[in-house]
Amino acid sequence: MTEARLFRSVEAEDAFAAAVEAFRRDGGAVPVWVGPRADLTAGLALAEEVYAALRVPPQAARGHLFGEVPEAVRRLAEPLAAHWSAGPDGPPDGPGSVLLVGTYAALSSDRVRRVLESAHRDGRDVSVLTGRDVHSLSWTTAKQYGQAPAGAPTGVFTDNDSRPRVPGDAVWLGPEDIAQRDVQDLILSGRWGRLLFNGHGRDDNLNLGQFTLCGRSPAVERAPGALGPQCAYGLGCYKPEDKLVPAHRIPAAEIVLNTCLSGPLSDLALYDPAYQILLNALDGPAQTVVAALTTNNGDRPENLAWLRGGPGSVARRLDASAADINPYPAFLQVGLGTAGDQAPEDSAAGQSAAEPDEAEEPWALLGGRVSALLHSGLLPGDHALRPRLERLHGTLLRDAQRGAARPAGTRAEARRSLDAEVAALDLALAQQIARGADDPLLEFPIHFGERSRASAAEPGLDCACGRPVWRYRRVGRLPVVPETYQSTCLRCGDVENSFVGAPALRVESADKVALGGVLPVTVEVTAVQDGIVNVGLVVPSYVRATIKPPVRRLRLAAGENKRTGFEIAVAADAEPQAYYHQAYAVQGLALTVLRFHFGAVPGDEFDHVTSDGRPARESEVSDVRVR
Repeated sequence: MTEARLFRSVEAEDAFAAAVEAFRRDGGAVPVWVGPRADLTAGLALAEEVYAALRVPPQAARGHLFGEVPEAVRRLAEPLAAHWSAGPDGPPDGPGSVLLVGTYAALSSDRVRRVLESAHRDGRDVSVLTGRDVHSLSWTTAKQYGQAPAGAPTGVFTDNDSRPRVPGDAVWLGPEDIAQRDVQDLILSGRWGRLLFNGHGRDDNLNLGQFTLCGRSPAVERAPGALGPQCAYGLGCYKPEDKLVPAHRIPAAEIVLNTCLSGPLSDLALYDPAYQILLNALDGPAQTVVAALTTNNGDRPENLAWLRGGPGSVARRLDASAADINPYPAFLQVGLGTAGDQAPEDSAAGQSAAEPDEAEEPWALLGGRVSALLHSGLLPGDHALRPRLERLHGTLLRDAQRGAARPAGTRAEARRSLDAEVAALDLALAQQIARGADDPLLEFPIHFGERSRASAAEPGLDCACGRPVWRYRRVGRLPVVPETYQSTCLRCGDVENSFVGAPALRVESADKVALGGVLPVTVEVTAVQDGIVNVGLVVPSYVRATIKPPVRRLRLAAGENKRTGFEIAVAADAEPQAYYHQAYAVQGLALTVLRFHFGAVPGDEFDHVTSDGRPARESEVSDVRVR
């Protein structure tokens, strides 16, 4: 047992139990059951520099225990909620804030999702106490008693927001600052009250230019057979290793990881817990870590909402700020936030626009889609398809002007000519995407989403991983921004994005492929209108793989569905890690994209799983060569 000013480590469970009772009775340093986890003592030592004193922590209205929580840990957590319950079904419904307590493995989506959705709907706080094991859980619980010093610095590090810094006392580093400063030293040498990091990332990392917040724990062994990033396979980091910022060494009382998938629930995590950035941060001194459960479009508005502060938990404030683009619980807060429940504000985000009338003449529908592609800023000025889109735009302007006064025969002839021009452009769009996933066409979900307002989320068809999704409509704030649908899965993120009126897709695929092997993918397409649907499959440019065929063309009647097949041949020298493929369909200039995650692993770790889909008959399908 080591003595310290605020926290003290205890190795034996019985000694920890006695220390908890003594702490509750007499005060003093907060005990932490480190057991064999010697690495946690470094976090305790750093916490002595982050916190100035002990406090009486905020108290939730209701607490609930998931899984096997040791009695001594329960006793340490007991003052943190007014009323307690336990069991796999979660807390009973009721008013007030909720605190969920359990190891990370116990916090699965089937247990936690209902609580998160209910609280999000009602505008209530949900906080979590967790860790990779009971020792990390005891440490997270103990840290709730820490009090950061008044006036401790606040910092925002954003690689996404290039707009001018916000006036005030907070340290604010945008992309240009990150490119010029030693971000690693700035973060690790400070003693911070609150820190927010905003950049691209996922389970195991958050990118800040050449610097990377890293989730790898140096003290935890990788689980056999679990998927990991490429460093798990002895290949090192994909970013400069001398610019890594280990999350457990960040000296801050509060850390916000404003990126996608930085805090997935345990059964939805992509990577082994040994690489989870949330769990790594919790092994350090931070008493509060806020991370994204799934896809998260948080940007400057959310950064400012966090910086301003206010009543309610950090996660609730961020969710409220992002409700117009992510109308679901996107953030998970580990650690107790500010007390004070508020009723949810009325929002136009719950209003849904009427479905377009497909029986009308096509000018408005097609014209809107052409304008979106040409004039919304989605495609750069030198994009290969801009000349053809400009020609079609001119055709629509001409035909729309003259159409009402035309005799029926001339009108029908113009429609046939227009249909042929649109069909040719549909094929060109599909071929352009097939040439590379970096094409700006595939950026439409984020480009249009950031300029739209989301309706209330509703249950949709299950994700390809078998879990339910939230589906919601996004209405453009400007005439050149089309209405789109997005479907989001807690495990897989925004798995489906489509224009309203685009073909529907479903995908069947194994979730693992051996390096040097072939991954078969079956795509089921449902048409919205009669005609040809162009269907393709694409992987990111960093994946060493080839796809055959690049594009297929299926002739369908409105409402009809057909299945077709593709093969992804993964190179033997590809990096073993998580990847994804995207099925897409184009018809009537409307695009649907469906994402599916898979892992490429060395052959000796591969457990072969095959798809049960069948390719469409050759009479139904024609292949397209991409030149």
